[in-house]
Amino acid sequence: MFICAPAARASPCHATGPGLEQLTRRLRAATPVLVVAGATGGFEATTAAGLASAGLPLAVVNPTQVRAFARAIGRLAKTDSLDAELIARFAEQVRPG
Repeated sequence: MFICAPAARASPCHATGPGLEQLTRRLRAATPVLVVAGATGGFEATTAAGLASAGLPLAVVNPTQVRAFARAIGRLAKTDSLDAELIARFAEQVRPG
């Protein structure tokens, strides 16, 4: 899952194969300060490599740290949209990269 910060513009983006080019175009047009991805057991590697090679600012974060952050702020619900917002908020507070 990839998101664009700030949290106000967070949205889940599943990118594999042909979707990677579309995601790259969309992110370039948004000129993000940082694109943040939660590590997903290696499934994020291809997309992260594609975005990094496109010159986009990218950080892959540890999902255990994000879940601990979620618990600390009382966010226990888990959906793709909530996860995207949470990762963006985590990125704003922690400043990974």
